[in-house]
Amino acid sequence: MGYTELGRKRPIELQIAYYDKILVYQHQGEIWGVCYKHGEIDCVYNYTKNDFFWLEISDMSLKEIVTKIIKPLKRNNPGLYSFHESTFSRILEVIK
Repeated sequence: MGYTELGRKRPIELQIAYYDKILVYQHQGEIWGVCYKHGEIDCVYNYTKNDFFWLEISDMSLKEIVTKIIKPLKRNNPGLYSFHESTFSRILEVIK
């Protein structure tokens, strides 16, 4: 795997029905997904803690999201719903 401009391994890219794609990062033992809808970033999801980040990411670039939300491991109120267990299982299989 190569490295991105963020100095980390390239994210895993998933495609599921609801989102165009999800870029999955692993940071300090937690798994994060940056979700794209209609070609734009829609939300950031922490798979490990089932947290969504919606308002915090408005008008942020992918690099800003990774450095300001994923790296500091900010906490937020739990999300109202989570991804299917099969999606999370696929992520864990690829990471291992």
